[in-house]
Amino acid sequence: MLTTPITSEEQEYLERKFEHVLRLLDVSVLPDDQKRAWVVMLPKMKLEQTNRLIAILEKELYKNLELAQERPEDQRFIDQLNEAKKFHEEEMGNIQKRTLKALQDIETELPNVSQP
Repeated sequence: MLTTPITSEEQEYLERKFEHVLRLLDVSVLPDDQKRAWVVMLPKMKLEQTNRLIAILEKELYKNLELAQERPEDQRFIDQLNEAKKFHEEEMGNIQKRTLKALQDIETELPNVSQP
């Protein structure tokens, strides 16, 4: 349980991570009951566990996209996988940009902190 409140940036990060997992689950080939179980468990999971789930679902996404390319009759499924892949790549780019900005902000503030 958290003992200190989270910042708005941390809240936004967690919301985006949750949304990302939901998108990956949506295009997953898992049965619906398993998808629902993951959604119920997600708020109780540690960040490390959530990251592992994302990695597994992303691996499944890319593998399914590769397999779906062999079956052009599954165009709807291919489109869903491509959309999820695009969202994932955009989200990773946004996370990298925000992380670099946060690091630059910290570096800018460091000289100010050391001065009396």
